[in-house]
Amino acid sequence: MHAELSRAQAAIQEHTGCRPAWFRAPYGVRWPGLRAAQEALGLNGVMWTVMGRDYRLPGVAVANRVLKKGAANGAIICLHDGRELAAKPDIRSTLEAIRIIVPALLDRGFRLETVTGLFKS
Repeated sequence: MHAELSRAQAAIQEHTGCRPAWFRAPYGVRWPGLRAAQEALGLNGVMWTVMGRDYRLPGVAVANRVLKKGAANGAIICLHDGRELAAKPDIRSTLEAIRIIVPALLDRGFRLETVTGLFKS
């Protein structure tokens, strides 16, 4: 795990100029030894408070799920920018959900933050 995370960190830094500070394990699965690898690489683990399930549900259902189950101070909403290993994955349901979720949250007085911004507050 350490070697794989280390290679990922190096690749991200090489291509973006930034070294990530946050890590969410794929599928949220945290195997024995992951915490030690994260700590060695300076990665903070982060999870979600609501999973939109945009990889499976239509946009309106995703939005309803997030707005009913996840709209709270400090919430972390997990959405996806692709569901398959394809150069151009179908993200229509995610985009549809975001077009509903963002205005609804702003109307409720919420502020959208990055994870880093959330933990600085």
